[in-house]
Amino acid sequence: MIAFFKRLMRAGLSGMVVLALSSSNAFGQESVIDRPATGSFYVQGFGGVGSTGTSTATQQGVAFFPEAMGGPLAVNGLGTASSQTVGIGGLNFGYEFRERCNSLARGWGLRPAAEFEVFYADVTRHANIAAPGPRLPEHNFLDSLPTRSVTFLANAILNIRTPWERVTPYVGFGIGTSYQSIHSADSFQNGPPEAGINHFNSIPHATDWGFTTQIKAGVRVNLTDRVWFFSEYRLLTVGATSYTFGSTQYANHVPTTSWNVGLGTMSQSIGVAGIGFRY
Repeated sequence: MIAFFKRLMRAGLSGMVVLALSSSNAFGQESVIDRPATGSFYVQGFGGVGSTGTSTATQQGVAFFPEAMGGPLAVNGLGTASSQTVGIGGLNFGYEFRERCNSLARGWGLRPAAEFEVFYADVTRHANIAAPGPRLPEHNFLDSLPTRSVTFLANAILNIRTPWERVTPYVGFGIGTSYQSIHSADSFQNGPPEAGINHFNSIPHATDWGFTTQIKAGVRVNLTDRVWFFSEYRLLTVGATSYTFGSTQYANHVPTTSWNVGLGTMSQSIGVAGIGFRY
């Protein structure tokens, strides 16, 4: 699924650039932006980079020590997943409705729009987990969670026509879901240290879906009546997710149950730029 969407994004963005260049040549002689009197469909391709916020992180499992060593040991760890850099790329498809409120002020007006978008993101979360107890006053883990996600959102957009015909500010709100896929995860005990033991070694992959919302604000610079560049800021929020990794299986380590890892609500601040085309 992740590989499919990566190919889709690359193909879509390449097509957008070619389409925009050809349309720009065709309409390059126009000196005035001719905004359509009725609604119109559009497509946009975009990419961006930003950072995640911190979030809570939990890790739970049981290590089956023999009775001579105290018997099974429950691990109930709590910690924090740190802020990390995130990159995104995607497409959205929308419909911009006819202009509203254009008679209230000279040169100003509102054009609401509705759009569906899908984008791919890649980030590696690092979590410091502490699980102290009577038997192990120090029991700390460092988890590395490479995460690929595909996000699906339905957005409501409000475009603002200004007296400057080529400049269109806008704001928007979106709601949807994100498919979170963690691959090649590892969990190393660093207190007391256990060299070379990845506690997720038997199955280091897991997935979950997270409820997702976003707010965004940006500006569109119209090149012609059909082609524009845009730049925007997004605040994306992905709800809490839960993952089950495999048990620890080494000849020199006691066996364990599967490991349950939870990540709390995560925010992402992202700067985005792209190109759009109106049909």
